[in-house]
Amino acid sequence: LAIMRNERTPRILELFAGIGGFRLALQCSKVKYIPVGAYDIDETCNSTYVANFGGDIFRRRNICSLTWNELDQLQSDFWMLSPPCQPFMLSGNRRDVNDSRAEPFIHIIEVLTKMQSFPKYILLENVPGFINSVACTNLTETLEMKGYHSKVFILDPYDFGIPNHRKRAYLIAEHESVDDLVAVDACEQLSNCPKVVCSKPISDFLCTLEETELQKYLVPERLLIHKDCMDIVCRDDTSSNCFTKGYGRYVKGTGSILRCKMQDGTEKLRFFTPSEIQRLMGFPETFVFPENINIRQRYQLLGSSVNVFVVSKLIQAILNTFNRQ
Repeated sequence: LAIMRNERTPRILELFAGIGGFRLALQCSKVKYIPVGAYDIDETCNSTYVANFGGDIFRRRNICSLTWNELDQLQSDFWMLSPPCQPFMLSGNRRDVNDSRAEPFIHIIEVLTKMQSFPKYILLENVPGFINSVACTNLTETLEMKGYHSKVFILDPYDFGIPNHRKRAYLIAEHESVDDLVAVDACEQLSNCPKVVCSKPISDFLCTLEETELQKYLVPERLLIHKDCMDIVCRDDTSSNCFTKGYGRYVKGTGSILRCKMQDGTEKLRFFTPSEIQRLMGFPETFVFPENINIRQRYQLLGSSVNVFVVSKLIQAILNTFNRQ
C-alpha cells in the first residue's frame, strides 16, 4: 500500500530546480514549508541557487540518476518541477519524447510508477506546447493510474496586472488520498478569473542607469538592420513580450527592446537589464547572481525560469488547502 503522510508543514521537493524560482515563489506565498531537496544538473543554476538559499538541500545531479527509493526516502508532500521546454516549443522542432532533453522528465514519470510514498501535490510548469505533447499525455495517464486528479491550463502574468506576457502551461495534480480534493479546482479558478486590465507601466520595473552602465545594454549597430523584427516598447507602455534564454543574442522573438532617451536628447534602443527582467518575473530585490555569472548567462537563466508571481499564486491555492486538512 502507498504510504501517505499527514504532516501540517508540507515537505517540498524541487526537480529541475533551476535558479530557485519555485523556492522564491514559496517564500512569496507566505506559507510554511520544509524544503527537502532541490536537483538540477546545470552548474550556473547550482551556483545561483546556492548563492540565494545556501547549499543544504541543493544537489547538482542528473535527474536520470535519481531512483524511486531515494525520492521515497525524502517523504515529500509536494513536487514542483519545470522540465526543459525545448522538446515542446512551437518555434522548435518539437521532437517531444524523442528529444534527448526530454529524457530526465520521462525518467521522473517512470520513477513515479514505482514509488510507494507519493506526494500529495504536483505542480509542473512548461511552455504551452507541452499541453498537446506525448509527454504530457504519458504524465497524465500515469497520474490517473496512480490515483491523481489533474488538470492542465495556461496562465499569463499579463492577466494578473504585470506588463509582461509569459504564457505557460501549468499542470496541477492532487492525490486521491487528500481529504478535500479542492486544490486543482482552486488553481483552475485562477485561469477563469476576470483578466486584470494592466495599468502598470513598464517604467515601474525599470532601473535608473548611469550613462556608462546604459552603454552596456544598447543594441549593437550590426543588429539595427533587423529593427523591423524587434518588438520595441517605451517606458509608458503596459505590455512587453516574453523574455527567452536567447535574449541579448538575438532580437527576433526573444523579448522586447526598450526605446530610451540619452543625455544628449537622442533616442536609442537598449536591451532590458537582467534586474529589470527579474522584476517583471516577480523576483524579489534580494535575489542575486554570483559575480562570475555574466550578463548573457543571466539572460539565459532568467529565460528558463518560472514567473515567481504566478507560481506563488498557485502555491497559495494548493497549500492553503493542505493546511486545512
